[in-house]
Amino acid sequence: MIQKIVFNHKIRSFAKKIPLVKSTYRFYQHGINLLRKLREDGFFYTSYSIYYRIKSEYMLSRIFDISGSEYSRENREYELDVSVIIPTYNRSVLLLPLIECLREVHKATEYRYEIIFSDDGSSDDTVAVLKNVIDLPLVVLQNEHGGAAKARNNAISVARGEKLLIIGDDIFPNPQIINQHYRKLKELPVCKAVLGNIIWHKDITPNVLMKHITEIGQEQFSFSSLKEHGYVDFRHFYTCNISIDRDFLLSEDIIFDERFYKYNFEDIELGYRLAKKGMQIYFYPEACGEHHHSYRDVRKFCTRQEVAGEMALVFKKLHNEVEYLVCTDSIVHKWKKYLNHFRPTNLNIEDIIAVCQHVEDSGVKGNELEEHLSVIYRTLFRFFYEKGVVSKEINPDDKVLSFIFAERYLNDIISALAFINSFAPSAAFDSVVGAYAEIVGVRLYISSKDDIYLNELRKVYSGLPGVLVFGDVCGTGYVYSPRIGFEISRLSIMQLLVFIGSGASVGRIILSRGLGSFKETGTIGGEVDIVYNTDDTIKSFKVLRLFSEQRDGTSANYATVDEHGFSVGINKKKLLPLPLSFPVKREKPTVFVIPSILAVGGVERNTAEIVSTLKDRYNFIAITFENHRPEQGSLHRVFEQLCDGVFDIWELAQRENFITVLKMLKDIYKPQIVWICNGCPWLAENTVTLRQLFSDSAVVDQQVYDTEAGWVQLYKRRDKGLFSFDRYIAINSKIRETFISCGIKEEDVDLIYSVLAMEKRSSALELSREEKCNKLGLDPAYKYFVFIGRLTAQKAPLDIVLLSAKIKEKFGDDYRFIMAGNGELNAAVDELINEQELSDYIIRFEFVQNTFELSSIAEAIVFTSLYEGLSIALLEALSVGTPGISTNVGDTMLVFEKYKNGVCFEKTGEIDSYLDSFTKFIANYAYIKKNAEMNKHRIAEDFCTEKISLQYVQCFNKALIHLRNTGK
Repeated sequence: MIQKIVFNHKIRSFAKKIPLVKSTYRFYQHGINLLRKLREDGFFYTSYSIYYRIKSEYMLSRIFDISGSEYSRENREYELDVSVIIPTYNRSVLLLPLIECLREVHKATEYRYEIIFSDDGSSDDTVAVLKNVIDLPLVVLQNEHGGAAKARNNAISVARGEKLLIIGDDIFPNPQIINQHYRKLKELPVCKAVLGNIIWHKDITPNVLMKHITEIGQEQFSFSSLKEHGYVDFRHFYTCNISIDRDFLLSEDIIFDERFYKYNFEDIELGYRLAKKGMQIYFYPEACGEHHHSYRDVRKFCTRQEVAGEMALVFKKLHNEVEYLVCTDSIVHKWKKYLNHFRPTNLNIEDIIAVCQHVEDSGVKGNELEEHLSVIYRTLFRFFYEKGVVSKEINPDDKVLSFIFAERYLNDIISALAFINSFAPSAAFDSVVGAYAEIVGVRLYISSKDDIYLNELRKVYSGLPGVLVFGDVCGTGYVYSPRIGFEISRLSIMQLLVFIGSGASVGRIILSRGLGSFKETGTIGGEVDIVYNTDDTIKSFKVLRLFSEQRDGTSANYATVDEHGFSVGINKKKLLPLPLSFPVKREKPTVFVIPSILAVGGVERNTAEIVSTLKDRYNFIAITFENHRPEQGSLHRVFEQLCDGVFDIWELAQRENFITVLKMLKDIYKPQIVWICNGCPWLAENTVTLRQLFSDSAVVDQQVYDTEAGWVQLYKRRDKGLFSFDRYIAINSKIRETFISCGIKEEDVDLIYSVLAMEKRSSALELSREEKCNKLGLDPAYKYFVFIGRLTAQKAPLDIVLLSAKIKEKFGDDYRFIMAGNGELNAAVDELINEQELSDYIIRFEFVQNTFELSSIAEAIVFTSLYEGLSIALLEALSVGTPGISTNVGDTMLVFEKYKNGVCFEKTGEIDSYLDSFTKFIANYAYIKKNAEMNKHRIAEDFCTEKISLQYVQCFNKALIHLRNTGK
């Protein structure tokens, strides 16, 4: 995890740009150390926030050594041990109980001390209250109003103590606080500071805002994230409860810099200068004070954050190198960039603040509500910090602020606002939603009248742009109201959003669950799932098949739809897509995986294994183009678990609009790599268009399963689009030779065989033959031969039936055949079995979950395929010690010759020849079986997931290099 986040292209590029970084490795190692610390402290950060924190901390560590030279001074006598510095302003009411608290401190204090109250020109009775105190060693300074920095400086200038303890006028210290700070400072080197803890005063009940700013967002303090009794850096130089040696502090010509004309950052800036001289801050939580400051006004804290941004500009001007901390330049640059496409909006940021204030005032509680409110606070406070930064440079008015908030932040918090509104409805929320629908373009409303189920729906669909979850629909567009417990998955919603965003305007979208044809909609409990358009003037409809969804119930017949599921009347309509976005993990390269369909077949199973192994390295998006037929089976559920998106373009558009939908997906995900792992007619017709569309992506073609027919003809006629791709994968040596003979450069071709699912293999080997037979409902007394494959013309399954008839005729009932698979020849196979009277001799399985189990109980696996790459089912059987008999297709003969674990039929398509080869196989069975057992682990090792998937990584990297070198 650490290496994947830290050692990426951003870090490598940063290391090259910064002269102070002598090598990428040093920066990488710094990142490793920081991440380990973060993990120990139990923090969660996104990869980008981690990257920027590493970047800033590394830069600052290069500017000054945190553990650098230590300040030293001569020992001398001091009038007092400690001077307590408390700047104050208009605190007359709070000072009375604070004085009582200080009297308790006085009783417990064992050292000589003074308390210097430095008034910042208060207009109330603050000074009078302080001057009336005669039983404490108080010094009261009166200053003209000039801010906390000036008030502290004046107090420090008259202080007589060896050590200074700086606290706030709303901090109620524990009785031992002076003793604690002084003793700890005396233990430490003179250039160290001691930071005490701050908790909320016992008389204050923290609301969500207060919990957020101290515990979650930590916009005010971050005590909860500090390691106790350890050192923290200058960013935690909090003058609410910190102590330091006075002479060390006075070694600076400027103490608190009064160029900070408002509060914020003046203490951090002082800490920064002191850190350059070797200061470290020791966090000593026992020296605790209680914060008597109740934050109830959300708007005021937004203003506080705005001031912080404004003062960050001052900090940056004083120390240019702290850009990595305050990000002022990048914020100004970013806001100017947004203003390049400014457009007016109806959003009012004050409405968002009003929603939050309404929740705080209502007193509604609950962990989930607090979590969602915290999401909004984090966004609001970051925005107002940025507003403060740009206040001088851009001076934005309300229209600009509303536009930038809507453009950058609104989508991040709309789901949280909707959740909150269900607990504490407010008129301000309706205004925000109306603005959001106009700005972002709500594509889909998801509604429910059941409040509990509504909250469940929010959890399922949170973070999906263009989706709003409501109890009542409050806008125009498409509406989905699932029955309780029957909502479709996030990825299905994404498929639905792409259809809606493509611009195909229909009155209803009929969601078909499962593998039914377009004329048959899979439903649950007899009820059809319908997404309806609030514009009731549109009479057309679309059947949208969602193959990964559970089908359990009756069917509805829609005979008037075309081959893509559209009702009559909207055929061949040109699509005008709307902007659409989905969450994308940009820290990993995105790969478009393009099989023709996600059927239950060798290509798709191989692809699933590779994707499963590499999903932590890449973001995979699966895209198909062919009409999916029920008899082909479906691996959609498997791919939904592995991919960040699964889109069946045949379901979303008619053929003439495929490229429009594909461009939508390209604009959303911006793939670095396009991996075509199984071609189809539409792709064959559009290779040039495909190359043009993905001109900035590396395109890898893994297509050919025959050297004579099908996709290979594109190579043989030197298809312009195909020959412009960046890399080619041959799945056997014959295909590799064909690529090269057609004109593909030898160095651009990778020979990569199919991969074995090692976990399923291990599971199969753990069971005895009897256990597997019982699991599959088979009689272990029989000897079985198996055929595993799709029932298509390529696999020649009818030849298997005819061969089994010949074997029965010659060998009697000694053997049984098992045929596992489904496909368009399913009915023909069953008909031929009945015709040959083999119903008791051939056992049929349409689907087997773990085919390793099936092949491992057999005497041999048999294939009559007309062409193959290198059958995965064959490799599976060989890897569990089961020999093979096959037509001489692909690299089958090479494998048999290398491992001595199978034989090839001498002639293809001749049943009598098949029988002769089978007879010879039986005669030599003991020898072949012995080799199969002896070499099964070699097979597993040679075709294991780790080995083969690494070859794909190398192929993808070479393709990216080729793309860069050719400058496409």
